[in-house]
Amino acid sequence: MFYNPNLLLILSSSSYFCSSFYGYLRRNELYRMDLVNALATSSYWMDPDDIFKHKMNIFVWSFTSMGFFVHGYKTLPPYWRTIVYLNLGGMLSFLNMSYVLRTLNFKRWYYFHFIFHMFMFANKMIIYSF
Repeated sequence: MFYNPNLLLILSSSSYFCSSFYGYLRRNELYRMDLVNALATSSYWMDPDDIFKHKMNIFVWSFTSMGFFVHGYKTLPPYWRTIVYLNLGGMLSFLNMSYVLRTLNFKRWYYFHFIFHMFMFANKMIIYSF
C-alpha cells in the first residue's frame, strides 16, 4: 500500500499545505480550497488503490484549478497572465505525460507527476502574490 514512488508524491502534494498557509497569510479566500485540495491529494497518494479517494482527488483538483484560474484571470496584471498560461500549459502537459506513462507501465512515471505538482505549486504562489 505504501511504496517509494508514493513517498515522492506525498511530499510534493504536501507542498500544497505550504501554499495554503501562504494564501492564509495573504488573506486570500482561495486558501480554503487549496487546503481541501492538499488534504484530498495527500490522502489519495497515501492509499492510491482506493477508487473513492481517486475520484475525490480528481473532483477537488478540477474545482480548485478552476477557482484559481478564474481568480488569476481577474486579479493578475496582463504580463503575469502570460506566465500563468505558460505554467498552465506545463502543468497540463506533465499531468498528461504522467497519466500516459503510468498507463504504459513506465517505471519512472511518478517523476512527471512530481513536476506537475511543482507547476501547480508555482501557479498557486503566483496567483496568491496578487
